[in-house]
Amino acid sequence: MAHGAGKTRWLDIGVIIFCGFLAATGGHIAATTIDHWLIESLGWSHLLVFSIAIVFAVFGAVGAWRYRESTRSLFAKVEQLQARASPRKALIFFVSTQSALKEIPPASGAATIDMGPGRSIELSRVDADSDAGRLGEHSRWSWEQILRGIGAHGKKLEFIYLIGSSDSESQTGSFRQLPIAAAFFEPYLKGSKIRLAEAAVDFENYASVSEALEKAIRAAKALGIGDQQICVDITGGQKPTSAAGTIATLNRDVVLQYVQTAGQKQALIYDIHYAGAPELGH
Repeated sequence: MAHGAGKTRWLDIGVIIFCGFLAATGGHIAATTIDHWLIESLGWSHLLVFSIAIVFAVFGAVGAWRYRESTRSLFAKVEQLQARASPRKALIFFVSTQSALKEIPPASGAATIDMGPGRSIELSRVDADSDAGRLGEHSRWSWEQILRGIGAHGKKLEFIYLIGSSDSESQTGSFRQLPIAAAFFEPYLKGSKIRLAEAAVDFENYASVSEALEKAIRAAKALGIGDQQICVDITGGQKPTSAAGTIATLNRDVVLQYVQTAGQKQALIYDIHYAGAPELGH
């Protein structure tokens, strides 16, 4: 529990005790001063009903307070899935800057990835999983995870949306490389649509990233793809892109994807919902 929440809870308890004290004091005064008047005015039966109503009101107030306390604390319900077991129709990617592919590759056929002096990998661009495996055997390339993310959704994939970063003082942003990315990935998509963000996005500006994500989600919906078929990949980019991606998918049918950068390098999907205790059954 957060420190501020603890303070608020103790304040609530103090208020309830104080109200209880006032009620008890008021009841005692009423019993000693107007007891005979109530009996004469209302009669025993009416007074009994009146007393029961007061009891129910007190218990109702206590119940309402307990419900408020339970809903004040939020609980997470996270469902983790293998992307291959639950593929989506639309993928949104944050594209990281890379230096292994400097020119737009041909529309079809193999492409050569320059991994450094004397090291290059030729990719057939026929099967995403096969080429991703070849990349993983030799070296780490920032677009390898995009390739794995595409391969995990297979034939169900209909649309991908690429978001690129703006230039910074230290390096050129990935937005300039989006045409290269689109041309490189297109043969793997088997006819699926690919769209590029209209403007560069500062990956360290949460508001800008959130706005770009909502545009991407709207673009998918414009093609008739519902929330439940949209996936936001947060593997690339910076920490603010991961935060914005998580918030954009929170408590809605849009899901989150992360492609592992080590180990089995699987594409994992997360469906995250936050709610109060009663809703989640706590």
